[in-house]
Amino acid sequence: MIKYYTQQSKQKDSTALTSLYVCFQIGAIHYAIPSQDVMRVIPLIHFKDIPEMPKYLSGVGLVHGKRLPLIDLCLFLNNQPFQPCLSTRILIIQHETLTNPIGFIAESVTDLFYASSLEYNQENNYNQTPYLKGMLDNDQCMIHVIDITQLLLKFEFLHSLQTYLHKGREINK
Repeated sequence: MIKYYTQQSKQKDSTALTSLYVCFQIGAIHYAIPSQDVMRVIPLIHFKDIPEMPKYLSGVGLVHGKRLPLIDLCLFLNNQPFQPCLSTRILIIQHETLTNPIGFIAESVTDLFYASSLEYNQENNYNQTPYLKGMLDNDQCMIHVIDITQLLLKFEFLHSLQTYLHKGREINK
């Protein structure tokens, strides 16, 4: 059973809950990313396109004076670009495999919840989606848990793009 985040649930049941997840929705499908990889969740910002990049790389935005590559998870996972609305957010991701943070654009970023790794089905028989770690069940929906390490492997261009962006070169104006 998924336990949604509240101060009371954290205090009452902290021994049974092992990880906090950020939940979002793309189309009709719900996804979750472990919160340990999410530095911050921010509203959608203005960004600039980068030519000759995959379509799901929406562009680069400035966050606190630093260049942040923005990947459209809606386009990557569902072949539909994100729809800008109040619940569309940027998940700023910092991971051990990244030299600098990146941003994932996702829709309906509205919930945090606790779950134990024992609570989700960890079988993934699809070779095309090794970044889907498993599924969590609740009364309302099934939630796909994303393995950030595996997902980042799909974005081979990130290392060279981050090197380019952080050497002081200008973004198209």
